[in-house]
Amino acid sequence: ENITKHIERGSTPKEAAIYATNEVWLAVIATTLTVVAVFLPLTMISGMAGIMFRELGWIVTLIVCVSTVAAITLTPMMSAYMLKSETDESRKNRYKGLGVIFKPIEAFLDRLDNGYASILTWAVRHRTVVIVSSAAIFFASFLLLSRVPTEFFPPSDNGIIAAEVQLEQNIAVEYTAKVARQIDSVIYSKYPEINIISASAGVSSSSNAFAAMSESGSHLINYTFRLPPSTTRDRSITEISDLLRKDFDQIPAIRQYTVTPGGSQGGGVSSASIIELNVFGYDFNATNAIATDLKEKLSALNGTRDVQLSRDDLRPEYNIKLDRGRLALYGLNSATVSTNIRNRIDGLNASKYREDGDEYDIVVRYAEPFRKSIEDIENILVYNNNGIGVRVKDVGSVVEEFAPPTISRINRQRVVSVVTSLADGVALGDVVKQIDELLLTYPVPDGIALEVGGTVEDQNESFNDLLMLFILIIILVYIVMATQFESFIMPLIIMFTLPFAFTGVFLALFISNTPLSLIALIGAIMLVGIVVKNGIVMVDFTNLLRERGASINQSVINAGKSRLRPVLMTSLTTILGMIPLAMGSGEGSEIWQPMGIAVIGGLTFSTILTLIVIPVMYSIFGAVGINIKKRENSK
Repeated sequence: ENITKHIERGSTPKEAAIYATNEVWLAVIATTLTVVAVFLPLTMISGMAGIMFRELGWIVTLIVCVSTVAAITLTPMMSAYMLKSETDESRKNRYKGLGVIFKPIEAFLDRLDNGYASILTWAVRHRTVVIVSSAAIFFASFLLLSRVPTEFFPPSDNGIIAAEVQLEQNIAVEYTAKVARQIDSVIYSKYPEINIISASAGVSSSSNAFAAMSESGSHLINYTFRLPPSTTRDRSITEISDLLRKDFDQIPAIRQYTVTPGGSQGGGVSSASIIELNVFGYDFNATNAIATDLKEKLSALNGTRDVQLSRDDLRPEYNIKLDRGRLALYGLNSATVSTNIRNRIDGLNASKYREDGDEYDIVVRYAEPFRKSIEDIENILVYNNNGIGVRVKDVGSVVEEFAPPTISRINRQRVVSVVTSLADGVALGDVVKQIDELLLTYPVPDGIALEVGGTVEDQNESFNDLLMLFILIIILVYIVMATQFESFIMPLIIMFTLPFAFTGVFLALFISNTPLSLIALIGAIMLVGIVVKNGIVMVDFTNLLRERGASINQSVINAGKSRLRPVLMTSLTTILGMIPLAMGSGEGSEIWQPMGIAVIGGLTFSTILTLIVIPVMYSIFGAVGINIKKRENSK
């Protein structure tokens, strides 16, 4: 742009390439280093933010560095040999043929330059009004911050729905399979969108390795539904999930259920957010009572779905209490007795059966009719070292008791969690705010502690990481600009526009009803490099005009008029490039949509104010500097 301007003023292309590049190369390098200072730290953060954006930081850093080398070497060379000098003849023929479309555009841009120069002249003469108005706009944006909800990741329609259905405990797996077939018939008749169903009725016993990683029992039914891409169906996964919940409510055999849009790994990038209210305490009865009460209260909150306890109802089990005196009398020990009982009930791998290259375990245990009741266990024979058989009832007693299926711990403390997912269109921060208000007045007895966790814990951790990253980026950007300008004041003038970028971010999120998520925060951090770049272009050219002898106000006005088009070009290209991202078309686009909205809002708002605030701030600091020099000279 600067080369073209020099050619229009009568320079030859070669002269224009040399002088124009010499005028702006420092600003180009400074803007590149500020962008690198923004994106390179992205490669160093940890947690989910680091996993998501580490590659983005490397790619942008490398591309910007390469493009800068091309901008200050290849571009001037090509301009010198490919552009043509302005002659009277070329000026006459400029608007002939296809060039006729450029005449109204150029006339508009000339009017824009003159109009902006008039506005800038007024702003420089009324600096107090401009600064006070800008500060008022910035502080007013804090009112929007409380109205913009927060969430970890935007929910995405990835075409997967997971569901877990629980029946009453201690029922036969055949009955569970019957209920599963009933659910299957409902799904086949009401949900044509579902094209793949993965279902399992009942869970393997404790002898199976997979049972150690999940809840076990014959009363469980697990589903995974796969749907076609969101662009080919009318209903989203959240709508289908809500309808599935209503259908599950109509089946009397179902005790409770969980339907998770996006998959069973709650809190992931494409999964639904979950909130865990952890109840810490040693006493099972006390923690169960409080967790059950909190479950009812959370179910009544606006925006919660599928509120459940992480600890299942107490499960009946047989507890064998051995008498050590009798064990010694019969020459036995507890390890021998427990091993023999386990082999009779769960079975012993006696050998392997091989056929056609395949191996099968041969498991020996009592037949099912002989391992069900207390009497069956009491009559199990255990042999001592002398080969004498002793029945279990002769060395102990078997009693039926109730105990939780699992005991969960966090930091070695027993915990039961009240887990809830979110309704469609409800932000994580809104529900967490309701839970915090509930806990403020909730009576907590001694020995019990309450803590909010789940996705909100990941959100707080990532937000804190990004806050530290933002502070580091601000420091790095300031150091880079101070080094380039050899001044501590010039970077401050440029960084006055950063607050208005965040004002634009909050305003855009509020208008579009988009929550402030991790993705939107990354977009806001990206704005630091983009917004500062516009300020560097203006301040650097203003310094150049001052070195040529112009007054402060005249330098500010002329520099603003001269740099208006480059600033608008860089801002508009970025804004137009982000529009497809902000529109959110296509599968999975919901995740990146907040970034597009944040960048468009922040860049639009900050560009408008940058064109006014930076010249005014430059004139203020310049006037202060002149007054200081006058005082020093007078002394």
